[in-house]
Amino acid sequence: MTGPSPNTRIDPYSIFSGASSYQGLATEGPHPWRDLAPEDVYPCLLVLMPHYEALPVGRLAKDETACAVLLERLRRWAGEQGLRGIAFEYLAPEAAPLTNALRTAGWPVVEFAARCDLHVTWSDFDGYLGTLSSRRRVRVRRELRALEESGVRVATRTLRDDEPELVDLRCQLVVKYGGSADPAKEASMIRRLRCCFDDDAITVVTAEREGRTLGFGVFVQDGETWMPTLAGADYTDPNSRLTYFATLFYKPIELAPERGVRIIPYGLGSWEAKQLRGCVAAPLYGAALRLDGHI
Repeated sequence: MTGPSPNTRIDPYSIFSGASSYQGLATEGPHPWRDLAPEDVYPCLLVLMPHYEALPVGRLAKDETACAVLLERLRRWAGEQGLRGIAFEYLAPEAAPLTNALRTAGWPVVEFAARCDLHVTWSDFDGYLGTLSSRRRVRVRRELRALEESGVRVATRTLRDDEPELVDLRCQLVVKYGGSADPAKEASMIRRLRCCFDDDAITVVTAEREGRTLGFGVFVQDGETWMPTLAGADYTDPNSRLTYFATLFYKPIELAPERGVRIIPYGLGSWEAKQLRGCVAAPLYGAALRLDGHI
């Protein structure tokens, strides 16, 4: 990164100086770049994967010594390139060996926020309901009954080559949360999923009424992990109101045991709504280094 990003959820200077605290990021600090100016740390190397996550992959991913070697070589390379800062953001629980190596190397490690994880401990949907409070069980059954009575059917299918309906619903979701609709971009994301994963790894959960899709969620399975990847809804139709939790939570929760799924990571945001449905908080960390030796 040659300079600060307007997206303060990922901008290293904003987060590590404490300016992103208003968004619930790194609220407790430490903020190692608080007394620095942006030009003190840019250009900066940002290590971040899609979906606000970072973790090492490969056969040495769990080897803390290998992670330490990676950090030292990365630091040396960044210095040779004339960079002034390095930042790791949203280090997931699976990144523990790398996070430990960062601490050992003297990087200030900051707790960013928390990811909501749902651990699958039940064998059927009734078993899941049994993990909830009696009040929440009543709410879930009431939501599902309301969908059924309004003629909404929740089902699963594979991802097709061409998904104009899903692209439209995805654009509606983006606009709802302040973004700009870009059908070409959304269609490209779906094509990339089709290219990167086998058909049996991708599941589309849909909520349909009278032949129209009102809401959907796309899940990608990697071993015992089932990753929610895309979602959307028709906000012009009042019958879509309850489809979010039906497609992103209740149907996947019902199917998870038979698919060998042990964890569904639901990511950032809407913590209270997710925790009410059984999720637990999993801390996400970050670490930043100024390359002139001032940590």
